[in-house]
Amino acid sequence: MRQTGTTRRGHRLRLTWLVAGALVLTPAAAIGATAAAPSAPPRGSTLPSSMAALGDSISQAFNTHADPATVPAIADLTACPDGLGGLSGVPLECPRNSWSTGTNPAVRSTYQRLVATNPALAGHQANDAVTGAAVDDLARQARLAVAQRAQFVTIEIGSNDACAPTWAEVTTRQAFRARFASAMSILARSPAHPVIQVVSIPNLYRLWQLFHDDPNAQVRWSLAQVCQSLLANPTSTEPADSIRRLLVLTQVIAYNLIEADVCAHTPRCVTDAGAAFAWEFSAGDIATVATTGRITNVPALEFLPVFGPGIPNSTADYFHPSVAGQAAIAELAWPTSPFARR
Repeated sequence: MRQTGTTRRGHRLRLTWLVAGALVLTPAAAIGATAAAPSAPPRGSTLPSSMAALGDSISQAFNTHADPATVPAIADLTACPDGLGGLSGVPLECPRNSWSTGTNPAVRSTYQRLVATNPALAGHQANDAVTGAAVDDLARQARLAVAQRAQFVTIEIGSNDACAPTWAEVTTRQAFRARFASAMSILARSPAHPVIQVVSIPNLYRLWQLFHDDPNAQVRWSLAQVCQSLLANPTSTEPADSIRRLLVLTQVIAYNLIEADVCAHTPRCVTDAGAAFAWEFSAGDIATVATTGRITNVPALEFLPVFGPGIPNSTADYFHPSVAGQAAIAELAWPTSPFARR
């Protein structure tokens, strides 16, 4: 349909209001709610002797393998990748690189920092996060953590709720709240009385800002259908596409505020005060053709093109954190941990 001048002015007005909303609705508003929570555990709480990570591919350190790498014929949790595949079916998880429960010294995960002061935790970490999981899987993961008697639980969830084939399929805020609250209630009733740390969803919109002109990102986002609610038609300047991207941004902000509010009303829960969302990550923090290796024994992953310098057949998706990105998340999350020593 041909756009009239009035229609275009209307699009610009909508964009102005959406940008204003994105600037006003920042996770900083969650800081007060979290600090005011009477049930938040005090800094210097008794160190845990068991912990679990809940969430999605970020906590599984998806796509952080070295170059070259092979997928084990039988799943091996110590391998990188471990061969599990998660809900995506693509076996690229490397939990040893996880910001939460990882063992790679280059990451300095929350688990490693805790073990340094409490050796009793060594070997008692579980990564229950699932690649491709949305908030509707969080209650199941929470029940696993309860069964494991985890005394400390980290949660990073929501990217897959904002990322959908279309904007219409994005998880509604009402559904997100109900599902997140249900999972938190399960953890709150655990006999282990776990301390819970909720880490905010990173700013997915920044991925588009950094990489929308990069042909490597464009090809991979399209081939793998990566977060199409945000990353479809990445070079388009049409008002509909610009509005769609900003809608995803505001949805991520809303999810983070919901998580902070639910956490504030959950015993022994703290958030990262929006630190992961505020993180101004760079290209080196993301799985690009410069930071991500290739897989040599999965035919479907052996034909990916590389434009310009980079690792041939890199499985880079220009979406997930790299090893450096995992280390950055660990560093951002630690200061708000109730176990941090200063």
